[in-house]
Amino acid sequence: TYDPATVTYALGDRGMNLSCINPNLNQSLQSAFSNGGFSSYADPDQKLYKGIAGTQNIFNGKIPENVLGTSTQTERPVKVLIDAVKDLDSLAVAFQKHFGEKLHCSGYRPYNTQVRLYEDPTKIYIKQDGSKGHLAAKPGTSNHGWGLAIDINTEQIGFNPKSGFMSNPRYKWLFENAPRYNWIHPRWAQEP
Repeated sequence: TYDPATVTYALGDRGMNLSCINPNLNQSLQSAFSNGGFSSYADPDQKLYKGIAGTQNIFNGKIPENVLGTSTQTERPVKVLIDAVKDLDSLAVAFQKHFGEKLHCSGYRPYNTQVRLYEDPTKIYIKQDGSKGHLAAKPGTSNHGWGLAIDINTEQIGFNPKSGFMSNPRYKWLFENAPRYNWIHPRWAQEP
């Protein structure tokens, strides 16, 4: 995603040479990108982080590596806010003890991943009022961008539209037990 406000800064005050794209290109960067799916989003949300890694301003989807941690007990390593790693690992250990399999999940989403998911046509739908809806949060506002959300693999927890999520023992167990490890199902993600 091209951001005309930051391009010069991001390239060290050198600007951008588009001759590699088209040597005959004689237009401004804004107009070069405006017809090709360019969409601008506001700057990512900013918060003051106070935790294990000290105190600093952080931006949604642009969290410094020293503020992120990686789970060791999930099916594959998952990044979340460093303060949440212990609780995620504890949840994953309890899940594995109960079901005999590791927890499959994803966590932190960098800003560019948020943009990709937000613009993914398979994650866009039409609401009852005719407006466009997105299954992903607006880039720069996602709980995943704060490292404070995980998505559980739906194949692991199952989903039957007729009987619902609660018919799956893994989903039911997570719904009932995740709060013991400081992970909750937000209201919007609950059945029905």
